[in-house]
Amino acid sequence: MHAARIKKSGGRKIYWLSSGWLAYWKKIFREWDAAKANETFPQNDKAVLLDAVDFFDDYCQNSPEKILEFSDWMKLEIEPYKISLDRLKNPLL
Repeated sequence: MHAARIKKSGGRKIYWLSSGWLAYWKKIFREWDAAKANETFPQNDKAVLLDAVDFFDDYCQNSPEKILEFSDWMKLEIEPYKISLDRLKNPLL
């Protein structure tokens, strides 16, 4: 696991998300039923969205009900965590 994620987790079990997962969770988990969701997500303490482009803030402003729906389905709080794109920058250069 990346050092920043280990530090952020603080020893807690985290379900890591990207902005794409937040926006398209219904497509990603379309074959999951409530039992599969209940088996998977509640074993974590919370969900953390790795956010490099302030997606979460914008999504909260424009679609708060979508965040709440996903959070309710997972039975986990979703919290943003700002990250840098520096790791991606070097390989691209």
